Amino acid sequence: PDVRSIEFVDDRALGLLREHGDDARLRIDVPAEAGAAVLFEVELPERLADADALDLLERVLDAPGAAPDGPLARLLAILAEHGAVDTLQIALPEDESRRGALTELREAVPKRVNEILAARRREDPAVRKVGGDPIVPFVRVPDLLETCARAFESRGLASATWGHLSDGNLHPNVLARSAEEVGRGEDALIEIAARAAELGGSPLSEHGVGRHPLKQEMLRRFLGDDAVACMRRVKRALDPPGRLAPGVLFRLT
Repeated sequence: PDVRSIEFVDDRALGLLREHGDDARLRIDVPAEAGAAVLFEVELPERLADADALDLLERVLDAPGAAPDGPLARLLAILAEHGAVDTLQIALPEDESRRGALTELREAVPKRVNEILAARRREDPAVRKVGGDPIVPFVRVPDLLETCARAFESRGLASATWGHLSDGNLHPNVLARSAEEVGRGEDALIEIAARAAELGGSPLSEHGVGRHPLKQEMLRRFLGDDAVACMRRVKRALDPPGRLAPGVLFRLT
């Protein structure tokens, strides 16, 4: 089948969802021992009724070699081979409500992180969002995940990492409690950005590079001052008034 997207949520982010009761509210079983969650959406080559999908799953589990060959059967066999069926949460083709719940579970992660930071900012105005969006080739994602975990743990920082696994694009975030932790978090993100570049990726892939000093620093380190200056000259030549997406990539001043 065509796997349209693969999303990732790490164990720390799952802990936030359980703490706020999102898993129970959405009726999604998240095992306490889960080290991560992978959510994927599959586009089937032909319309399949729920009963037929369940029947195929049962046949694959009972006798993998005897099940009728096809893209969905092969996918289910891969999941079974890696022991992922017992904790599999399925949204069947006709179950739009269940599909929406799984999507909402993923979207609840940044929502909870933002809520936590907003509450802490009320106690300490110096607290702010410290998050990145590095991207690497898909096969190097495990290396990047290890770097994220090590960078945060070595600095004693609470964190949550999620992202678009199929793109190799992660969103490591720090749950800072003070200005001092903000500083340590930014140091961690610089380390992660450098590692992303070493892995053949980029430290930046989304979200307003020009509106954040830390991302401006990442851009400078990744491309170099000469390249950034050249980009600025091209921008001025094509858009002298600075009207097109002002400040999204870099400030014109």
